[in-house]
Amino acid sequence: MKHAFSLRFTRLLSLGMVGLLIVTGALLNRPVAAQRAVSPNTKQALDQTVIQRAAALNQAAAQREIPLTIQRLRALNSPPAAPKLVAQPKPFVPAATFVVNTVADTDDGACDPLGTGTGKQDCSLREAINAANANAAADTINFAIPGAGVKTIALTSELPALQTQIQIDGCSQADSDCSTWPMSLMVEIDGSGLSDPVGFTDTEILLAEADGSVIRGLVLNAARSPSFFTWIGINVKGNNVWLTQNIIGLEPDGQTANGNNMGILLYPNSSQAIIGTNGDGSNDALEGNIIAGQTFNGISFSGGANSRISGNYLGVASDGNIARSNRTGIEFFGPTIGNVTIGTNSDGVSDAFERNIISGNTLGIYIAGSSNNQISGNYIGLNVAGTAAAANETGIQISANTNETIIGTDGDGVRDAVEGNVISGNSAEGVQIAEFSGGSSGFPTDNVIAGNIIGLDPTGSTAIGNQRGVVLRFGPSGTRIGTNGDTTSDSLERNIISGNSDLGIGVGGGDQPITDTIISGNYIGTNITGLVARPNGAGVQIQNEVAGLVLGTDGDETADDAEGNLISGNNGNGVNFVFDPTNVAVQGNRIGVALDDSPLGNQGDGIALLELSAMAPSNIKIGGEGLFSENIIAFNADLGIDINNDGPTANDLDDLDAGPNSTQNYPVVTSVVDNGTTVTIQATFNSTASQEFRMAFYSNTTCDASGYGEGQQFLESDFFTTDAIGNSVFTKLFPSPAPNITILATNVNTNETSEFSQCWVAPPATATPTATNTPTNTPTNTPTNTPSNTATNTPSNTPTNTATATPSNTALPVTPTISPSECVPGSNLQVLFSDSVSSTPLWNVSGTGPTWSLDSSSFNSPSLSWHADNPETISDQRLTTMAGITIPAGASDITLYFNHNYSFEFEPGGGGGEPTPMPERSTKRHNTPLDIYYDGGVVEYSTDGVTFNDLGSFFTSSGYDGILTDESDNPLAGQSAFVGLSGDYPFYIEETADLTALAGQTVWLRFRIGSDSLVSAPGWNVDDIVVAGCLPSAATSTPTTTSTPTATNTATATPTNTPTSTATATTTNTATATATSTATATPSNTPTSTATATVSNTPTATGTPFIGTSQNFLPLVLGYCYADLQVSSITVDQQLVVTVTNQGNCASSEAFWVDLYIAPNPAPSHVNQQWWDVASQGIVWGVTQTLEPGQSITLRPYDQYYSARRSEWANRIAAQTKLYVQADAYNAATSYGAVLELHEAFNFEYNNIASITTSANFSQPTGLRQQLATEIGLPMRAMPSNAAPNQFRPIPAR
Repeated sequence: MKHAFSLRFTRLLSLGMVGLLIVTGALLNRPVAAQRAVSPNTKQALDQTVIQRAAALNQAAAQREIPLTIQRLRALNSPPAAPKLVAQPKPFVPAATFVVNTVADTDDGACDPLGTGTGKQDCSLREAINAANANAAADTINFAIPGAGVKTIALTSELPALQTQIQIDGCSQADSDCSTWPMSLMVEIDGSGLSDPVGFTDTEILLAEADGSVIRGLVLNAARSPSFFTWIGINVKGNNVWLTQNIIGLEPDGQTANGNNMGILLYPNSSQAIIGTNGDGSNDALEGNIIAGQTFNGISFSGGANSRISGNYLGVASDGNIARSNRTGIEFFGPTIGNVTIGTNSDGVSDAFERNIISGNTLGIYIAGSSNNQISGNYIGLNVAGTAAAANETGIQISANTNETIIGTDGDGVRDAVEGNVISGNSAEGVQIAEFSGGSSGFPTDNVIAGNIIGLDPTGSTAIGNQRGVVLRFGPSGTRIGTNGDTTSDSLERNIISGNSDLGIGVGGGDQPITDTIISGNYIGTNITGLVARPNGAGVQIQNEVAGLVLGTDGDETADDAEGNLISGNNGNGVNFVFDPTNVAVQGNRIGVALDDSPLGNQGDGIALLELSAMAPSNIKIGGEGLFSENIIAFNADLGIDINNDGPTANDLDDLDAGPNSTQNYPVVTSVVDNGTTVTIQATFNSTASQEFRMAFYSNTTCDASGYGEGQQFLESDFFTTDAIGNSVFTKLFPSPAPNITILATNVNTNETSEFSQCWVAPPATATPTATNTPTNTPTNTPTNTPSNTATNTPSNTPTNTATATPSNTALPVTPTISPSECVPGSNLQVLFSDSVSSTPLWNVSGTGPTWSLDSSSFNSPSLSWHADNPETISDQRLTTMAGITIPAGASDITLYFNHNYSFEFEPGGGGGEPTPMPERSTKRHNTPLDIYYDGGVVEYSTDGVTFNDLGSFFTSSGYDGILTDESDNPLAGQSAFVGLSGDYPFYIEETADLTALAGQTVWLRFRIGSDSLVSAPGWNVDDIVVAGCLPSAATSTPTTTSTPTATNTATATPTNTPTSTATATTTNTATATATSTATATPSNTPTSTATATVSNTPTATGTPFIGTSQNFLPLVLGYCYADLQVSSITVDQQLVVTVTNQGNCASSEAFWVDLYIAPNPAPSHVNQQWWDVASQGIVWGVTQTLEPGQSITLRPYDQYYSARRSEWANRIAAQTKLYVQADAYNAATSYGAVLELHEAFNFEYNNIASITTSANFSQPTGLRQQLATEIGLPMRAMPSNAAPNQFRPIPAR
């Protein structure tokens, strides 16, 4: 788009909006005309998602309200306490026991046995506490209140503080049962009758001032201030206090919320409290508390150094499943607190019972300004069984000057395996380390996240994702995610960060630098085995002011092999660099492969570097010099490394361009020769003059589909220096075999790495000895660079040997989704109107304000669209068909198709903020009642060319997004319209509308945009407008106009071999040049350019560059060009043979799976129905061969396409067995398989399945079971759940 997105503060300020405004619309204004040729919408959706993720990380969270009570407590804080051993509180033998025998909240000065003494002749809880305080020795308060059921003590004022060591034991009340979990409690203390504090005091139900006190078996609830004060359930001011087996914030049923403002407060200068189990090996499974339903925090630390929180439910009801939210489960307000353990102390005693369930809260754990704490062994965001989410919004957040806190294991070699947390199911971040206040309280420093499962269940196998796994933003430094590589428990320090819907790890965001981060030794995108994908939306995103980050090994030669990350199986890119991170080392990682180096690709690029808003990543070093510093980057759906996110980037002379990593040039391989012993690689390189570069050489099983990369097997690195004009020519030798060579270049000075070079195929050498006795004067030309007498033309530098068709207008009209065969008998499909938008006048522009105009900077099909601005003035812009479109009577399925994108002024949430892009249309965001839409567009129709009606009710696609506010001066105010930002903006989306009701009439169409007098936006683009449907056979109609595509082909061939080359250009839709060479013998005393054959058994073979799909840089267009894979035959005779034929009019561009189902029940009926879903036996083939239109492929058991790992059958099939075969059977990432086929694009009947019934018994011939399929390029796919080695199925070697 040609107009930058702008927002004025006028409207925002008039609405009283205060906060951070991030305008990202300008970043989205990119034309779509030169996208790489990938599956429809896949790359575009990925690009947009990366931008949305970047914007999300840049958005500061709303500042948290800090109650007056906590603000005051902060003023009391003293320096952090030193670490010391925590004593284990236990019930004690009392000097005296006082028995509460009434629910009355009275005090006559005596705690009397019921019916004795003076006064009221009873003992209230208030009287019992006073009596115990009067006795200097340690005392117990028990309960024996008469009657059945729960005994509720409704307080009229605060109870006296516990001033001497007192144990209050609610478990002593009749019918209370503390011998089971969850406990059944019969003593309830209701704090609703308390009053706000006066002066410098607090309001609480119980105040534990004395050291060593125990509060047990009570239900404490309803202490909620009617004003802004914070009332507390239990206020702990003493040391070594134990709170156990209480229900705090719920009714006695443990289910119904009746929260306090704050459940428990650890007051400044208190220490060594234990909340929950004491972990002494006695009754530890029963000693936890249930702390839920508080309006503020479950537990607040403003003191409490050296305390422990273990074995509790925080934020869930007593069943451990239902959320009963605290605003924050556990919150620290430093700086006095330190050395607190949340979870297990990993001493080997009751470690499992020390687990807290911290779930269902707005924020699970929040630590601000504290140090040396450890969070270990908990479930955070899950139910008690760990099988389902009980979501916090954010699991853990660390802010302010919080230092050296460990989330997970400390890696000290002592029971590290039990210290990891499971942090999954949270609706926002699993773990967030960030400081949103601008650093006024310092920044988090030197914190550790290690040994956790983040996004999966406790077994590490099933996804229960957070939105984002781990996020560092707004200023933390020195954070470590994963192992420290000290050789102690390195593997146990691994985090499994997988299954999260958005990012696995996000580093960056905001305007504060993030420095010295280490991300090492993690699995990001796989299950706990590292062999099966459990995708994040994307693996790792690094953006903004990030510096000094190490992703993988540090290369110090200490445990470097343990420090690499496994970043594979993710739904987007493996690693994204966005905006301007710098000085990052990416070393020693597996990106796109499983732990055993088998294919497990990310579904985008392996590594992508994106420039946004004129800010680009720099000094990103990919690979290193250490033994384990090289990355394995392979099997990713797009490029291994993509700079600029535009596919393979062409080199420029002298490398003067800017962009991510300065768009570092890559080497150009000119020759690869394999003589059976040695592979000789020759290459050239042009870049910065007189500069040293590190060249890393890789070999690959196959070349990437783009023709560039990837880097599957590292061979060796070497250093070369460019000359004074920036050139270098070099040769490298490697032992044979070394197929499919690629090279990376890294500037040693800037540490900026290139994309992968073009992949060169070195075919296996074949020994073809040629014996010749050649007279000296009669040379025979036998070129030595080929194993025959025919020279092969080898292109020299770049893939310019492929002729490229340069169309002047490659657009085809939008193809109607009605098949001619679907028209009713007596009718046929006809196009009534078609405009791919050209300069041919088919439309009138009218109205007020700016007018519609042709736009060459954004289009769905080249090279124009109609565009209308969204100005900051009142406008009513109209685009109307010049002529009416006649729809004959009796017509059916008449459909309007058009493609468009739009960005109109709106305010999300009714109060400003950034204009957040919507997701794709199939999952449009849910508009809230507070969203305000000011400008938008509508589509109208007329049957007389004068009076126009709204077309909104005719839409069969998503249609309008919302309603324009009626509180503006927009001419369309109050109408439903296209509003906000279109899905995948700026990419185009298709709309459809059913016009059948207008049959028998002439129709005019009008696109109309209305705007108010404030705030501009990019506006609306419309392209590829078609009206088509089924017309009675007697009716004929001529489309108004259709732009006609014309192609201009220019074939270019540059042979390098001496033999004469004749280039022949063969032009199809994508023209390619086919060069042939003929060796010519020239008798001469001095032969020139003549090779002499000698007797030799040394085979030689010359490599050729791999020409991949990305050599065609034509834009994606919506044309009638699709593969259509059909099972054309199934035969079971002497052999089992399946034939799949491409019945479409375009080649199959993707590798695909074929499943054979043996006696399924039920029969397969749709894609992504694997044989083991419906049958006990089946066969799988992975077809990696491209099928041209009309081409077939035959598949047999144990052929080169047979997937032994996914096939399970007895090599026998009985007579009368029903067999089904499905072509393109599986791709979890889509609803249509790997290949978008004709019937799927146009909603025709599904035709990928065929079946037969066998007529005789069949046995598979023996001796044919050795070959295994390559799965490179195929959609990721799990193994059958019953797969196991058996006597029938060979197991592939890893």
